[in-house]
Amino acid sequence: MPRLNVSKQTLYKLDRTKSYGTLDDVITGAIDTALIREQWDQLVRVAASLRNRTAPAHVVLRRLASSAPSDRLAKALTALGRALRSLFLLRYIHEEELRARIIEQLRARGETITNEELARISPMAFSHIIPNGTYFARRTSDLHDGPRNGHVSPVGAGTDSDM
Repeated sequence: MPRLNVSKQTLYKLDRTKSYGTLDDVITGAIDTALIREQWDQLVRVAASLRNRTAPAHVVLRRLASSAPSDRLAKALTALGRALRSLFLLRYIHEEELRARIIEQLRARGETITNEELARISPMAFSHIIPNGTYFARRTSDLHDGPRNGHVSPVGAGTDSDM
């Protein structure tokens, strides 16, 4: 299971001009909150489309990944993600109870946690995701009668007759 190494994470602040005292040494970036405000309606629309399943996640990700570097929506989504990750990391560092709950959940799932790993506990809740895994796929034409324009589906996905 991947682990979160807090010491290697970049922390971002919401206000470039505000001083956070001793945290200024570890907060190395700043969030463009004006961009998030500008694109807020579009961000909500993307989230609603994903939640209501009117747009498949792979389509949204493909669109964002293939967008130009100047795409303001993609930049706003990245900035929002950095802000949320920074908030979580700061909570994780500050709240001993949160760290204890995470450790307890991992141990309840049978995870072995060493003392070295305690500082790098992952917030990921999806153990079925293998970030560096190998994935196999076969053409849908192998699963159905007739070609499907070369689309692929996960191995193990069968036709209705397989169920």
